[in-house]
Amino acid sequence: MKAARFVEYRIPPSLDVTDAPKPRSPRGAEVLIRSVGGVCHSDLHIIRGEWRGFSDNLVRPYTLGHELAGWIEEAGEAAEEAGFKKGDPVVGSGGWGCGACELCQKGHEQICALFRLNNVPGLSTNPEWQGTYAEYVLVPTYIGLVNLKGTGIEPEKAAPVSDAALTPYHAIKMAKKLIDLGPESFIVIRGIGGLGHFAVQLAKATTQSTVIAITSSEDKVDVIQKLGADHVILEGKGVNIKEEVKKITKERMADLVIEFWVTDERITEDFKLVKPYLGILMPVGLGYETTSIKYMTFSDGLAERHILGSYWGTAREVAEIIGLVKAGKVTLDYVKNYPLEKINDIILKLHEKRLWTEEKIFRATVK
Repeated sequence: MKAARFVEYRIPPSLDVTDAPKPRSPRGAEVLIRSVGGVCHSDLHIIRGEWRGFSDNLVRPYTLGHELAGWIEEAGEAAEEAGFKKGDPVVGSGGWGCGACELCQKGHEQICALFRLNNVPGLSTNPEWQGTYAEYVLVPTYIGLVNLKGTGIEPEKAAPVSDAALTPYHAIKMAKKLIDLGPESFIVIRGIGGLGHFAVQLAKATTQSTVIAITSSEDKVDVIQKLGADHVILEGKGVNIKEEVKKITKERMADLVIEFWVTDERITEDFKLVKPYLGILMPVGLGYETTSIKYMTFSDGLAERHILGSYWGTAREVAEIIGLVKAGKVTLDYVKNYPLEKINDIILKLHEKRLWTEEKIFRATVK
């Protein structure tokens, strides 16, 4: 089969599109899928050598790609018993858990103590679990899958739901457990790309908050407003983000700030946007560097201001997002599918920040 494989660190980033062994037949809970892979910026960090603490442990050549959708080619016995059949369209999640440990039993299979990253297709140090930039992908358990049969949603469009939509959805759900995101509240979403454009829609669909989007791209402003943002701040050129947020919120500041490009400098700025009591900053997106959270003070603790971590999400949450797509509250219009052979064109456009300007999309998928 054809696959796009990570062979060596490269700048500009690229993968080797070549022949690779087709995965073996699935056993037990495993499922073999005819793959559609969403092209995620995280893979660029790997190819460019920016996450070597992790990527040095990958057994190369390795097929990247962790955003997953497609059609079931073959299901293991347990997966068949759970209702997954050959030909069914499916979408993945971050929930590749064992299903048996305490975390999985409590609904946190995306942070399963046994599986975690070691069994995530496309992000695994176990070479058994290759990624989605291939004709076929073997996944370790049906627990991480959602059946799209009867939804009318195509896998070519759905793949980014497994991460780019799921990650902000899970983050917003976590925040709602701690603070009131009612009609008087404000959510700031900074960084409107693959994840951020879903975050704007999901914040509007699942909260009553006024949504403030922050972008550095002037040519995205109209689209961000179309996606539901109540206010758009165009950062750069001497714009004081804190003062702009203060003006919009009438000095209340934001109940929730979600950052999709995490660096020390940006997190320092973001924490100044959080209201001085019962506010949350969520660093969700991954930047170039390992960021140390060192901005909270004792006074912040007394005011119950939080810096809250969030990681990926579960298949149940993917099913909830699919429901929002079916209801017309979330659009997949800014996702476009390309042949697998074109993946390096997409990767280069992501690297050079040309995906939006040239393709007018926030996420690409390949098959």
